[in-house]
Amino acid sequence: MISRIAMLCGIVVLAACRDATEPALARKLPLAADVVTAAGTEHQISTDPNTQCCAAVSGNRIVWQDNRNGNWDIYMFDLVTGIEHQITTDPNDQLAPAISGDRIAWTDLRNGNWDIYMFDLATGIEHQITTDPNDQSYTAISGDRIVWTDIRNGYVEVYMFDLATGTERQITTGGGAEFPAISEDRIAWTDVRNGTPDIYMFDLATSTERRITTTGKAQSPAISGDRIVWTDDRNGNIDIYLLDLATGIERQITTSGRAESPAISGERIVWTDYRNGNRDVYMFDLATSTERRITTDPNDQLGPAVSGDRIVWTDSRSGNFDIYMFDLSAAPLAITPPGPIIVESDPVRCDARVDLGTPTITGGAPPVTFGASPPPPYPVGTTTVTWTATDADGNTASATQEITVVDLTRPALTAPPFLDVPTDPGRATASLNPGTATATDNCPGVTVVGTRSDGQALSAPYPVGRTIITWTATDTHGQAENAQQWVTVRDLEPPALTVPADFAIDATSPTGAVVTYTASASDNVAVASLICSPASGTAFPIATTTVTCEATDPSGNGTGRIFHVTVRSPQAQLSNVENTVTSLGLPSGTATSLTTKLDAALAAANAGDVATACARLQDFINETQAQAGKKISTGDAASLIATAQRIQAVLGC
Repeated sequence: MISRIAMLCGIVVLAACRDATEPALARKLPLAADVVTAAGTEHQISTDPNTQCCAAVSGNRIVWQDNRNGNWDIYMFDLVTGIEHQITTDPNDQLAPAISGDRIAWTDLRNGNWDIYMFDLATGIEHQITTDPNDQSYTAISGDRIVWTDIRNGYVEVYMFDLATGTERQITTGGGAEFPAISEDRIAWTDVRNGTPDIYMFDLATSTERRITTTGKAQSPAISGDRIVWTDDRNGNIDIYLLDLATGIERQITTSGRAESPAISGERIVWTDYRNGNRDVYMFDLATSTERRITTDPNDQLGPAVSGDRIVWTDSRSGNFDIYMFDLSAAPLAITPPGPIIVESDPVRCDARVDLGTPTITGGAPPVTFGASPPPPYPVGTTTVTWTATDADGNTASATQEITVVDLTRPALTAPPFLDVPTDPGRATASLNPGTATATDNCPGVTVVGTRSDGQALSAPYPVGRTIITWTATDTHGQAENAQQWVTVRDLEPPALTVPADFAIDATSPTGAVVTYTASASDNVAVASLICSPASGTAFPIATTTVTCEATDPSGNGTGRIFHVTVRSPQAQLSNVENTVTSLGLPSGTATSLTTKLDAALAAANAGDVATACARLQDFINETQAQAGKKISTGDAASLIATAQRIQAVLGC
């Protein structure tokens, strides 16, 4: 006998789905690539915080089992009226409803065992279908016929009740037949008569039984007209298969390897699929041979059923199990906003009040409400306005409209007054503060920038002449206004002149020496001319000469200075050489010998005896050469010899 615990095991498993982190199926194939989401509208059917599951659908009516009252009851929702109805009120459990047209069938525990009951929506009358004291469960219904699993004879068999004739009929006799499905004259079920599960079918029109599968791994059949679908793991992966009774052709519907719980209505097959790591509902359309994903929520959606364009399932996205529906025929809610708008800001304002227009709304369950956010006024710039439509089922659709407000008002600008100033002392420029232009604008954030005609910073010194400052006021939206300010700087200072201090050089010939010197002049603006006489680079006699220099600037201001240049005679140079020898720290004998020769040359030069002076200088050179690198360093010897030779040249030796 099928126990109550066995009947409830499906609910226990369903509740466990809520906390599952991985489906119980082993991954034996790579996950199939996902497919395009189906077009249509999703609706939440039940909202009670308790558990609703095991949905079935027929036309405009959806049924499910519901534990909101502390036990399991059968509920129904009418899509035409939008009204939910409680079908059963008995305090015992009623489970696993099925529906066909006006008739709802379910499994019922009110008599202490599981029986099949039916409620006729057309008459409002409930009927007990089975009365046998054993368990009858897992019912299905099609038109006037109800089928179920029955263990009254000690075997698990499939039975049928014909509401039109009021007669009950045993369909199977081999034992091991369960989970029946029915469509018109055909009944399909799972059968383990051969030790493993296969799908069988019985045709009521011909009273013939037919074995549908031979894999020994087929379960959970569903049937619609000439088509039977089932779950099959013949390849080690759980997929959905279909047999077309009209053509005799079997077809594999899924390849994800993780599909189960198929249902079929006409051309559409739905199932639960684990390919995304959670349970989702998928659909295959036989008319177009296309697969579509029905649910995309990351929680679990399972146990789908289908009738025409409507698919229902159990859904855990709200934290409990609810019933949801997807309507393939209903256009999804959509909103099309008015076109983009470009307007000028309101006078003396930095925004604009804009008439947005009216959006176009299609699809969805009426009534549909809509609104735009944010509302006007809109600031200068581009604002993205989001239009949102909400239908009666709580579905939403959004679209955006761009509102562009442009600012065409230029700032009002006033420049500082013109300036006329002298240069700073000692400078070619004038340091000054030109002031700051002032500006106003309809929008905050206007900036004022001054640009000098010479490219310098406003705070930098201003050169002699006229500098034009162009002031530009620019608002935050690129509108600009210009104004000019003139700054005139005048030069009133003479140049500064620098000449060398008095100096002396050695004569290099009997007539004297060529003298070079540097005189410089500076001016706060420029030096127009600098003239010295005698000029640098000319021959100066052996004597002291006065040099006169004069500098002028472009303004006609002039400055004069003098200095003296002495060209040394041979006698003065001989005295200097003797001092040099004495300072070298040579051995006393060497130093004395050298200075003696220099003294003799000096005496001869003073006496006008050039020949003797030249001879003594040569003696000095010869001795220096002889001691070079010995008692006199090579460098010192070379310097002494060069000096003596220069004195010889001045003497005319």
